[in-house]
Amino acid sequence: MSARKLAVFVAVALVLASLPEEVFASDSMRCGRHIISAGQRHGPTQYEILKKCGEPSSKTGYTWFYESPRAATRAVVFGFDGTVMRIERLSRSR
Repeated sequence: MSARKLAVFVAVALVLASLPEEVFASDSMRCGRHIISAGQRHGPTQYEILKKCGEPSSKTGYTWFYESPRAATRAVVFGFDGTVMRIERLSRSR
């Protein structure tokens, strides 16, 4: 990769990393520097979510809740196979 392409790549990555979570699709969420997305053919597994996002604030059946002081609460819904089916954005007061 040339120095110019590398510089452009780094600049784009820095811009994306600085965007607030609300900019991303409703069926995705930010966990630190990672973007977690649902709806892929083989979504992320519970293990991958734990590794990237840590323990959820709470769990109810197949749904994990992640609360953030800077963003809305996210509900991560898993299928029977343990992969993410969807990610829902909830209001700040749950």
